[in-house]
Amino acid sequence: MTERGKRLLERDGQGWSAVLNHPLQQAARNNIEQLLSGLRACRTEADLEDFQRALFQQVVDAQTLQAKASRNVKRVRYGRPVPRSPSGDWVIDRWVADRVVRQLRSVGDALAWRMFGFDRRYLLALSRNAGPPGPFVDGIDADGEPRFKAGLERELGVVVDRWNEQRQFSLLCDLTNSIRICDVIGFSPTGPRLIEVKSSAAGERRDQLARAEHAVRVINEGAPLKGRAGGEDVDLIQSTVPLKTLLPEVRSVLDWAARQPHATVKLKHQIVLSTVSAIPGPLGKNTDALLVEAERREAKSFEKAGLGLPQQHLLVGQRVDAVDLDPGLAPYTIYPFSPWLCARLTTDFLSMKPTMAWDRLAEPFAARGFEVQPGLGRPETPGAALFAYRDGVTLTVHDDAVQQLLYELHDPDRFVQAAIETWERFDRRRVRQGSVVVFANEQSVWK
Repeated sequence: MTERGKRLLERDGQGWSAVLNHPLQQAARNNIEQLLSGLRACRTEADLEDFQRALFQQVVDAQTLQAKASRNVKRVRYGRPVPRSPSGDWVIDRWVADRVVRQLRSVGDALAWRMFGFDRRYLLALSRNAGPPGPFVDGIDADGEPRFKAGLERELGVVVDRWNEQRQFSLLCDLTNSIRICDVIGFSPTGPRLIEVKSSAAGERRDQLARAEHAVRVINEGAPLKGRAGGEDVDLIQSTVPLKTLLPEVRSVLDWAARQPHATVKLKHQIVLSTVSAIPGPLGKNTDALLVEAERREAKSFEKAGLGLPQQHLLVGQRVDAVDLDPGLAPYTIYPFSPWLCARLTTDFLSMKPTMAWDRLAEPFAARGFEVQPGLGRPETPGAALFAYRDGVTLTVHDDAVQQLLYELHDPDRFVQAAIETWERFDRRRVRQGSVVVFANEQSVWK
C-alpha cells in the first residue's frame, strides 16, 4: 500500500494529530454539520435543488485543493518550487484533502438514501461496480485553476434541464460514495430513472447502460446482485423482519462521550461501545498516550462486561476513516443523531468501536435448534464469522453482515430472526452463497 493509501487506523498518534488539527479537516467538520442541518430542513424539491448546488460547490472546492496538493507533492519530489502549504507539508495536505472529499460525499450518500426512501436495496444495487465514483476535478491547469472532467458539463446540463423544464430533482451521482452505476438519477412521481450521459466510446456506453438496466431489474424483478471484483452473483433478499437498533437509545451516551477524551460504555445485548474523541486539547503531542490509555480502559471494561475471557470470541467493529469503503452500510450522515454528532462521527473527531461476544450472536441460533461454530480465523473460509447447521444445511453469517450489525447496533435477536427467515422461506439449494438480506421498514430508523 502506498503512503497516500493509508487510512487513519494505520497512522500513529502523530498522524492522527496532523489530520484532526489540520485547518481543512476542522473546516470540513463544521461544513458537514451545516450541510446536514440544511438537508434535514429540506421540504420541497426546490430546497433539494439548492442543497445539491451547495454540496456540489463544496465537493469541487475540496477536489481542487486535492488536485493542487497532488501536483505540489510531485513538484517537491522533482525539486521544483511550490507555494507554501496550509500545514507546511503538501503530503499531509493531500492526505487530508482525500479524506475531506470522501466525507463530503458521505453527505451526498445521505441525500441519496433520502431520495430512495431509505430503502437499502437501491444503494446495494447501484453500488455494484468496480472502483469509487470519479472526481469532478481532473487536474489543475497552468494558471492554477481546476480542470474539469470530460462530460461534466453534459451531466450538469441534464440536472439543470430536468429542473427548468419539468421541475423534477435529479441526483448527480458522483456527489456520493455509494452510487457507482450511472451519472444522473432523475426522480419523478413514477419513480427513479437512471440516466447515463458519459461521452465515452460506444462499447463502454453499452456496458454502462447494461449495468444500469441490471440494477433496475434487481429492485423490480429480483435479479441477482452482481458480484464484486469478479466474484459470483448473489441474491438480494427483502426480509419481513423490521429493523430494530439501539441507535436512538445511545444518542445521549454518544453525545456525552463526544465530550470526553475516551469512554467505554456497556450497552444491553452484551455490547460494549468504546469511543475516542478529539476534544480541544488532547490531540497534540500526547496523542499516543491518549490512545494507549483508551485501550487500557477498554480492556478493563471488557472484563467487567464478561468479554475478557480467552475462550470467548469477540466480534469487533472498526470503521475509522472508512465512510466510503462499504456502500451497504448506512452512512453516519443518516444516523438518528444531531447534525453535530453525525459530523463528528463522519470526520473521525469521534470514533466508536462496538464489541460483542460471539456467544451473544450464537445463542439465538442455538435456541432455534442450530448447531453453531465460529468462522473467525479460519483461513479456508475467509470472511465467515459464524456457521449455523441444521437439517444438513449450513447457514453462513459473513463478516460484512456482522459489521452492519455492530455499527448500526442491531438487536441481535432480530438479526438472527431475519437470517433464519431467509433460510426457511427459500429453497435453500437455490439461494446463492453470500446472499444479502435487508430488513423491512428501515425508513423508521434513519434521518
